[in-house]
Amino acid sequence: MVSIQEPTKSGWLAIQIPRKLAEEIEDFVNSSKGKEMGFTKKAQAVATACREFLEKNTPKQLILTNEKQDRNLVFNIDSNGKPKCALHGDDDCECIKELKASRVLKRLAKKKGFEIKI
Repeated sequence: MVSIQEPTKSGWLAIQIPRKLAEEIEDFVNSSKGKEMGFTKKAQAVATACREFLEKNTPKQLILTNEKQDRNLVFNIDSNGKPKCALHGDDDCECIKELKASRVLKRLAKKKGFEIKI
């Protein structure tokens, strides 16, 4: 069971995790790999792991402007690069079809750092 306490003045929260997991994290922090990564405290390793988990599992939003039609197309991009239309909640609507058909929109997506996989 995980419990969370109120934030401290420094902006950190105390989160309880199973003792065995905490021991494994401490062993990692004290290992040569943990030191190589710059960890000196368990909290640093846990914060890094949580950040990476959220980054991997939280969809990114891509907004493209179709200047010909003077409108924005908004897509949620999953961790595999697959787009889903934010307006229609679909992966096969007219917006997705437009993205598939347009080299210009794909190029714009790439300039914004998205590798669209359709």
